[in-house]
Amino acid sequence: MRPAALREIFVDEKKSKLFSELLSGIGRERVEWKAVSSTELSRIAGTLKHGGIAARTERPEPAQVKPAMRDDWHAAGEKVLFLENISDALQLASIVRVAAICGITRVIADEKISVPALANSRVWSISGGALEMLKIYRTESMAGMLRMMSEKYFVVGLVREGGRRIDYSSVPAFPGKPVALFLSGDENGVPAEMISRCGYLFHVPEPESAILHYTPAELAALVLPWISSRVKRPGTGFLARKKARVQ
Repeated sequence: MRPAALREIFVDEKKSKLFSELLSGIGRERVEWKAVSSTELSRIAGTLKHGGIAARTERPEPAQVKPAMRDDWHAAGEKVLFLENISDALQLASIVRVAAICGITRVIADEKISVPALANSRVWSISGGALEMLKIYRTESMAGMLRMMSEKYFVVGLVREGGRRIDYSSVPAFPGKPVALFLSGDENGVPAEMISRCGYLFHVPEPESAILHYTPAELAALVLPWISSRVKRPGTGFLARKKARVQ
């Protein structure tokens, strides 16, 4: 959470006395707060489940990733999620919630579609505070960003056609590189021009007769807990074992 980003607080006028003592002591400087009707509070919060209080914060401007930042993340073992061509508010809110729960700390998104969508008030409201726990970065060229990040990170992509079938009993690992996940709104999961940028492609099996396919949010729920479940020692992942067999 970012207390310094807090700008304004709204409370249900029916509960203003209950919150007044608490709100008067927030921070070194008093934060402005207003008592509003339940209807207005629901409009501001974007949900009926607001608990009688909502806040307005100053949202950080996503920055470009620099090599030095990437190196620091790698050294600290920070987890990274790439988002490309995803604009639906419900999808993004679900993805960032799963990401935050799974310990993701950095999200790199394409600045034409995903970054503007992440700035949408609805995403911030229905993500339940998850966006406050993540650092969002932008990129003009996702292909170029994946190339730069792959020097320090092992990027996993998910495809509908092709790829290696997921084995949930074996967490993907690569010596010296934390695993990062690439999620896209592309029909096949990973756009053709991005396939060569991913260290490995996985196929998430779907029913052959299914009319509907996994959404990016559903893939995040299926895969992020898996790749974030544990840290494997260098040389113990399935790629390392495959390399040893070849040698």
